[in-house]
Amino acid sequence: MALYLLKGIIIGIICGVPVGAAGAMTIQRTMKSGVRQGLLTGLGSSVADSIFAGVGVFGATFVSDFFKKYSFIISIIGGAFIIFIGFNILNKKESTYKNGEGMRHFISSFTVGITNPVAIVAFLMAFSYMNIPKDVSIINGAAAVSGVFIGTFLWWLIIIYIAYNIKKKACEDIIIRFNKILSFVLIALGAIMIIKAVVRF
Repeated sequence: MALYLLKGIIIGIICGVPVGAAGAMTIQRTMKSGVRQGLLTGLGSSVADSIFAGVGVFGATFVSDFFKKYSFIISIIGGAFIIFIGFNILNKKESTYKNGEGMRHFISSFTVGITNPVAIVAFLMAFSYMNIPKDVSIINGAAAVSGVFIGTFLWWLIIIYIAYNIKKKACEDIIIRFNKILSFVLIALGAIMIIKAVVRF
């Protein structure tokens, strides 16, 4: 069990390293609104990754088949949603967020993560590479999935720590400019996601 937990943590860290849309969102929200908002954003992404990990470990082929069959539509929706978030950040003038915004941050990050069909393929490859069999027991499988959650969230903690320390040392003008840069990054990532889906289709 401990071995599968460790393998899951390693997989979670490896799969979390590429800082895509969820990473940009986590950095932006940490610098804009503080650690709590960054944590909720990272948590949403980790939950989405854990679901994909569960599909990979327990061989829920009907779920993976669904994502493969409708990958074009899911990618278009995911890309459009990321672009929407980017424009929303770009047009947002408030320096603080309203009550309840944290839950929306969690949901938006989860949505971005769960609408990325490529993630499920990445986890399947990672489990194969780490020698986690498809007929793994429920206990060991749960340990592996828990490890993925821990690994991805550890990575977000590192990202949040770096972003928060940059925020403490940077002036407000730099934070505003960085905020705009990240919004454009999100818009670009969303557009790339849509373009890739169209090309594959």
